[in-house]
Amino acid sequence: MIIVRWASQSIRRSPKKRRVTRSAVFRRGTQCSLARLSAVVTLAAVGVLKKRFAAWSLLFVVCWVNLVSYVPWRRDAHLGAGGDAVEYFQMSQRTFAPVDNPFALRVLSPWLVHTGHRLTGLSPDTVWIALTFTATLASVIVLHELLRRRFAVSGFVAVVVASMLACTFWYAPYLFGNPWLVDPLNNLFIVLGLWLAFSGRLGWFTAVVVIGSVNKETMLLLAPLYPLLALTRSRRVTREVLLGTAAVAFAACAYFAFRTWAIARIGADYNLGTGQANHSLVDNIRFAISTAQGRDHLAIWSVLSFTWLIWLVGLHHLRRTGAGHPLIPTSAWTLLTCLLGRLMATDTERVFTMMVPIVLIVVAVTLDTLQSPWHRPWIVLLAALYTAIQLRWTSATLPMEALALLIFTALFTPWHRLRHSTPPGAISPPIPTQDREPQHDHA
Repeated sequence: MIIVRWASQSIRRSPKKRRVTRSAVFRRGTQCSLARLSAVVTLAAVGVLKKRFAAWSLLFVVCWVNLVSYVPWRRDAHLGAGGDAVEYFQMSQRTFAPVDNPFALRVLSPWLVHTGHRLTGLSPDTVWIALTFTATLASVIVLHELLRRRFAVSGFVAVVVASMLACTFWYAPYLFGNPWLVDPLNNLFIVLGLWLAFSGRLGWFTAVVVIGSVNKETMLLLAPLYPLLALTRSRRVTREVLLGTAAVAFAACAYFAFRTWAIARIGADYNLGTGQANHSLVDNIRFAISTAQGRDHLAIWSVLSFTWLIWLVGLHHLRRTGAGHPLIPTSAWTLLTCLLGRLMATDTERVFTMMVPIVLIVVAVTLDTLQSPWHRPWIVLLAALYTAIQLRWTSATLPMEALALLIFTALFTPWHRLRHSTPPGAISPPIPTQDREPQHDHA
């Protein structure tokens, strides 16, 4: 009897023991998998940092020096703000404040500042400065990685051009001196969007466009770039082109849904495409154009100075190597976007900062064809002249621009050197499917 009772109890207990054992095995397996994943991610991060530490450190120093040189460090610095910065600062105190249109619907940056102030206890001015610096530094580093991974640009040229981006007045120093704007985060979204469009990552590209439109609605103008690149690459309507077009429609619908919800939260009535007076779209265009009559030419030139001409030469070369290169349609679409945006915005320079990343990418690809060590001092001199012009170190900008163009002309004369000096892999084929490291010059 004792043996039978013991056997029956064992049979009743055994399923429970097996269930516990399976659960324990599952937990241990999950923990091991997470541990392996964490180890892989950590090793990958350490590998990237080891390879990029010197370049990223240099870019950090450049951005930090510009921040210290331009940022208003005084207490309650926002009292000296003007223009739309006043509206954004009010929104950082109350996210859905009924400020003027269209600033009231650009809520992402003010909400981040409001949340940072609430969580850290730091003053709103301090959080605005931290957000501006972080977003600008991230934009510079993303451009550097974009040049290295997507276009196989040498480390030397990538660092030089990324430093030029950090010293472009309307892209970084101006924002450091006026840190209550949504532009720094918008610039970061644009560079990320370019990288994802070149990489063919539609899902992430759409997510960046949708989230970026909550910060500034101009991000929606970047959405058609993906199907345009897909159409340029395939030369016919493919599944990728249709998916990209559907993504454009999705981004537009998502923004209009957000717009409806935000207007209800604000309790105001903002007409689409109108300015601060909330009049018609035609009135907004008429007002925007009349504010800068006779100065748009110099305003556009001042954004990038002599690099505009290097950009045109680079595009001419890329067209000769193959009309399907992604930088050609991207440059055309971005320029068209800026021209359309100027019709509804009064600050010409801030509108055309959207062109800065794509122009400097073409400049980097063009300068990267100069592989001789003898060329490096001249490339550095070009970057130094660009920095001096952008940071207003001297009022004699015209002689400096002429000298820079003379150096560039001498480097690329005769013109066929630009074609024959390009090493294999220096210019990427149209939108490869995976990121890659450059195969030359890891300096």
